[in-house]
Amino acid sequence: MENSATFGRKLDMVHIPNDLFPERSGYDLSNSASESAFSCSAGLEGVSSKAYPLLSSMSTSEVLHLLDEHVHCIVDPWIGSIPFAVFKWDKSKGNVSEIFCDKCESVDIATFLNGQSYPTELLYFCPKTYPPPHKVNEPLPKELNSFVHLRRDMEKSAHGCGNPILCNGGFKSTSGHYCKTFKCSYCYRNRRESFAKGPTSEMPFRLTSLTHDRKNSRDKAGKRGVKRVKMTRKSEICKFNFSVFWDLHGYYVNLHNKGGNNIHNGHPKHHDPLNVPIPTRLLDADEEETVNHVVESACNKAAGRNYMFKRFGKFISSMKVAYLNRKSNGDNDTAGNDIASMLDNFHKSDEICFTTLSDVPKLDFSNDNFSGSTNVSETHDPTIEEDSITLSTTKHPNGRIVNLPLSDISSMKGIEPLVKLERSERNLSHDDILFVSIAWTVLPALRLFMLCPEVFWVDVTSHSNSKGFDLVTFSCKTSVGKQCVFLWIWIPNQKRFSFRWVFSHALRMLIPCCICERVKLIMKDGDAQQRNEILREMDCIFLNAIKGRCRWHIGKYFCSEV
Repeated sequence: MENSATFGRKLDMVHIPNDLFPERSGYDLSNSASESAFSCSAGLEGVSSKAYPLLSSMSTSEVLHLLDEHVHCIVDPWIGSIPFAVFKWDKSKGNVSEIFCDKCESVDIATFLNGQSYPTELLYFCPKTYPPPHKVNEPLPKELNSFVHLRRDMEKSAHGCGNPILCNGGFKSTSGHYCKTFKCSYCYRNRRESFAKGPTSEMPFRLTSLTHDRKNSRDKAGKRGVKRVKMTRKSEICKFNFSVFWDLHGYYVNLHNKGGNNIHNGHPKHHDPLNVPIPTRLLDADEEETVNHVVESACNKAAGRNYMFKRFGKFISSMKVAYLNRKSNGDNDTAGNDIASMLDNFHKSDEICFTTLSDVPKLDFSNDNFSGSTNVSETHDPTIEEDSITLSTTKHPNGRIVNLPLSDISSMKGIEPLVKLERSERNLSHDDILFVSIAWTVLPALRLFMLCPEVFWVDVTSHSNSKGFDLVTFSCKTSVGKQCVFLWIWIPNQKRFSFRWVFSHALRMLIPCCICERVKLIMKDGDAQQRNEILREMDCIFLNAIKGRCRWHIGKYFCSEV
């Protein structure tokens, strides 16, 4: 039989006995300054009589079941750590100014909180590095450089120990002195009421991998299962805190009356501080500049993230890298005009071709804006609102942009009334543009498809972007067996008119007819509307192709019917 310590080592966990902290004998604690681990004793002591196999021999579902049994132990209280250079003062040292004659002493501030290092009463920071404000009996001026540097250095030091903190405002103490409060950055606010579904007997926790789970996400035990969360006590606020005061001598941490609290509770501790994403506010200017140069040279956010970790040993998410890059470029676009920004980038790129469907104000365009000799007033349906016009804008490989009214496309005439109806239901003004859909291709990927066009796959996914569009992707396999996506399409829904625009217009605009004739097999999923449009186009452009169907969708349809 394995005891709890052996089992803890298998989970890479370390339990520190309570007798190391007599003042906290009621808790199971671990100190980040001495161990890079978190306590798990509460859940493991009760299962010490059980024998568990090695984790490497266990399946994913078995590991997740094992975690469910002991998930409560990851929020056991633990001690934080903030290494910093300070001057210690107590009553036996007399005048405060005399302590600055000695050198700064490197200590862990967390070990002084809550009266743990009596008789020390004050921890002063170096007044030369962090000069105090001129007026000590008033609140700090906003963004005072000395305090900004102190706050940033303390947050960086704490973050490096897996103990993220932040300055959460300040207050005026009962003694009449102003101060700034530092708290745990994980859960220092009251938790909002969660509307997430809890696990039930019919819908338990997911038993599949929580990442890269596409192959398991379509059944009841996959994507629809209740997701595990990091916080198990959502209503609990972490008690870790301390206050920084200031006087004529400098900034200091007040330890009077057991000031501060070094105990974290209600959230887990990171096993490895290097895996904690660093906030962008803690990055130096040269680090931000370096990351931006890497992103712009590689055109890849992940490259900036990887270089940051390799060069500076700091982990930063790709989303934060994108934010830094946008900030450096002065891009203040809001979510409302992301589509306009995307179209602008497509216009400027020499390797992207696209075609869009939109309803635009008619006054913004004259007959000179349209291709051919079409007179808009002659071809436009008189029963449709005249203040706007539904048109397709296409950028060809040679860079030429063509605007074509939808009324000039015989197969698209039925779509225009639906677009007008949508415009009226949204109560858009005459000056607004209604963006409906877009299809785009990257020329290098399109060239790969043109080399091997015999078989391509069509797939539709929902809720794949924040704009609410469904994503249609077209992919093929190269001669070396590599899957390559060569066409992306945003459609507003999966109704017949959306697929009509995809197969009757977008494909014809972006794929040459001679390539379509070489297609032998079209693989699709089980969507009936998509199937009908593919069959329609097989008589028009895919003359030599037959249709195939996804085996998974066939099995799902058969099971539902049976």
